[in-house]
Amino acid sequence: MSTNERDEIGEDLPPDYISSVRPGGFYGWPWYYIGNHQDPRHKGKHPELADKVIVPDVLVEAHSASLNLCFYTGDQFPSEYKGDIFAAFHGSWNRMKRTGYKVVRAPFDKSTGKARGEYEDFVTGFVTPDGKVWGRPVGITVAKDGSLLISEDGDKTIWRVSYSSTAIVAVSVERASCPHAPIAGRFCETPVQISWRLAQTPYSSGSSQRVTLVIATHEDWFRSD
Repeated sequence: MSTNERDEIGEDLPPDYISSVRPGGFYGWPWYYIGNHQDPRHKGKHPELADKVIVPDVLVEAHSASLNLCFYTGDQFPSEYKGDIFAAFHGSWNRMKRTGYKVVRAPFDKSTGKARGEYEDFVTGFVTPDGKVWGRPVGITVAKDGSLLISEDGDKTIWRVSYSSTAIVAVSVERASCPHAPIAGRFCETPVQISWRLAQTPYSSGSSQRVTLVIATHEDWFRSD
């Protein structure tokens, strides 16, 4: 599960999180967070629950606003990505220093089938150098060809992230030519930079990598058959 935690405790509290769900598990709401840390607005309430709060598997920087997530079940990305989580961070609204506004990867330990407790940036660049936000990731899913589809409601766009192991490292941002594109007739008036991360690992054998970002308009990407 992906959890967008509570507000008004502070800029750095409490962390959002990504976690497995245990039957009957108690994750603290509303009295505690991240184990037996008590919400100061509920001081002294339900002390009997303090030692029952489950600590989530992956802690996320506070107010990142972790929304939708998916497990990578495709075959297009390198094998290391199989079974890992991709999560959309909508971004903070109540923090002096912005956080979120990106898509992250939470890798799994393949030997145990459990999250490693960490995450890394996968798609970033939705905040300009001068601090203006133009994209806020919301939904994410795996298309039938193994690419990722990412929706964001800052510019009302759907992005497609695809991978090729033989091309030069590059990112392309293209306008959809389909007349039924979700934002047909409009796009960013100024050039934008989208960043990505595909970790350099032994699978690459010195080959270069490519990630392409385009607006998703083709109905075949959404078919499950």
